[in-house]
Amino acid sequence: MINKVIEFLLLVILFILLTCLFTWPLANNFSNGFLSDGSDSGDFFQYIWNISVLETQLSNFSNPFITDSVFYPESANMLMSTYTPIIGLFSYLFKNNVLAINVFLFLSFILSGVGAYYFSKQYIQNNILCFISGFIFAFSSYKMVHLLGHYNLMLTATIPFMFLSFLNAFDFKEGVFLPKIKSSKHFCFCIILGLITVLSDYYVTFYVLYSMLFYVLYNKFFALVHIDFKNYKTWLKIIAFFTFSHILVRLIRLAGVDDMATFYFQADIVSLFVPYINNAIYPSSLVDTINNKFNLSNPIEGVVFIGFAFFACMLYVFSNYKKVTKNRTISCFIFISLGLFMLIFPGLKIAGKEYLNFPTSIINFIPFINNIRCTSRFFCVLMLFLPIIVFYYFQFISFQNKLYKTILFLLIGILIIVEHLPRKFSIYDTTSFPKAIYRIAKNNTTKVFMPIPTGVCAGTGCLGEIKACYLYYQTIANKKMIGGYTSRVSDKIKLSYSSDSVMSKLFKLKEMDKMNFSLSQKEREIFYLKFKPDVFILEQRNGKYEDFLNILIKDKKFTSLEIDGVRIVELKK
Repeated sequence: MINKVIEFLLLVILFILLTCLFTWPLANNFSNGFLSDGSDSGDFFQYIWNISVLETQLSNFSNPFITDSVFYPESANMLMSTYTPIIGLFSYLFKNNVLAINVFLFLSFILSGVGAYYFSKQYIQNNILCFISGFIFAFSSYKMVHLLGHYNLMLTATIPFMFLSFLNAFDFKEGVFLPKIKSSKHFCFCIILGLITVLSDYYVTFYVLYSMLFYVLYNKFFALVHIDFKNYKTWLKIIAFFTFSHILVRLIRLAGVDDMATFYFQADIVSLFVPYINNAIYPSSLVDTINNKFNLSNPIEGVVFIGFAFFACMLYVFSNYKKVTKNRTISCFIFISLGLFMLIFPGLKIAGKEYLNFPTSIINFIPFINNIRCTSRFFCVLMLFLPIIVFYYFQFISFQNKLYKTILFLLIGILIIVEHLPRKFSIYDTTSFPKAIYRIAKNNTTKVFMPIPTGVCAGTGCLGEIKACYLYYQTIANKKMIGGYTSRVSDKIKLSYSSDSVMSKLFKLKEMDKMNFSLSQKEREIFYLKFKPDVFILEQRNGKYEDFLNILIKDKKFTSLEIDGVRIVELKK
């Protein structure tokens, strides 16, 4: 018992140190900074805004998934928009929402590593290999590149614990589709962890659901089947099946069925061997050269780098797998990994060209489900199962001498850790926002403000333009904002904004060098009647947008002032 406590404490300490190292300098800026890409348009601004929305809606006893704080006067549905309500609930423990986000991120990394360690330990006897498995899952290349802004993709802590509960809760008999509950305690754990996962992120939720589905399908259809890969008929059947599925999916695509840009966002096979762009070991110039040479168009979404040290372990295992006894659960994990592989590469893209539509890609045409459009994100959960598979075999086929084994495993662990190191992150100082926002916040007579330029922006595109930092500014101003940015924007909102003549012209101004159109009095009247702005804020001075603003407020009574180069126009009632 004492040994287990010491093991747990040592494990937690190691993952705390690794989290500090891999997120540096976040530990120095816990209460006043975000990890960022150094811009004022990063997605990380969403998460502080998410907390504000949740707190506001709950305090008003309103639907926490509906808000009109952006895209005013329309309401945005946050259900499929990287909302992360679990962080919002967690923030009630803190007076500082920035601190709440950073603490939650830290805990997620630590618990992801610890959970993957204990999950791996069910199948791997060597603690060093279990630790490496935990590290790979917690700090995979995909998570490191998305730490620049997609905090929702970091919330993976429940996944290994949920699988542990799932496997202990049910009795999976071969050939049976619906398993029996064998442990009420673990079943309850599974439900609770499932709820936390749902409140974390819908991508993470689908990671778990698809993996569990593959587990169930294996036990129902494949566990009892012996596939003779030496028989040519087996290969003919496999080729026929994949040929049919490829043609079917191809016809669906040619028919124009919406796939939510899934095949655009998919990863490239070559990317398995291309380091992510902010890797500390491999020069970014080298990464850029490889991306350009092999037509890798998604250097962020397409990151699925497994690391050369880990790949060497895979090759060694593959060349020696016949030397060890097969394990039914590991065989199931192989099946799950193959399923996840097909989800990650739905069109089997190699060096920018597609060669085969996998049968799993048919789900990308199903409404609602096809909201999981960035299929490369399944790489995260693949890196829970793949290390277990590799290291399960690796523990048997490496050196028999115990000391040599330990040295080898430690060396592999060090190489994998070093190879995944990110460069030092930038920090966005949350106290550096324009003082003009304070002016808007203190004005109790205003209810709606409009940044110029503004836009209706989503993960798939933008009408007009708006900096993502205005999401954060909105939480400080505490006013409704005209325009906005969320991961998903309804067609209703897009139509509402684009159908207004003033807004439509403002959106088009983005592509113009200067303003060369006018706004009629009727257009302005309709605009004010619909959007009801009380104050405008303009950062881009002496240009096309200021010309637009001057025409927009023509014939209006207003007060105009400048604070640190930012112009504020307050309309008089």
